[in-house]
Amino acid sequence: MKISEMNKIALILGAAALSLGSAGTVLAADTGAMASTSSTSSTVVMGEHSMPATVIHVNHKTGLMHVTSDGMKLTVHFPPAALAKVKKGDKIDLHLGFSPG
Repeated sequence: MKISEMNKIALILGAAALSLGSAGTVLAADTGAMASTSSTSSTVVMGEHSMPATVIHVNHKTGLMHVTSDGMKLTVHFPPAALAKVKKGDKIDLHLGFSPG
């Protein structure tokens, strides 16, 4: 399955998932894009880490989300459908990583 450029950006910026406490988990990219961490993948993901964050703004049309984490303001992108249930004030965990271009 070919990963679109937008899904590559979502994978780089958002990595695996947003955890919304008891509301469940919303995937950062469609499940096909997230399969890149399988044992048959040659993609190297570096700098993987998690950051607790608070959502300060969500644009459900563009998929851009503004959050604060550890005193920093961050803007991240996800496929808009992944943000359908995300709203201002939600406490989330961002799982981040990147791959060399």
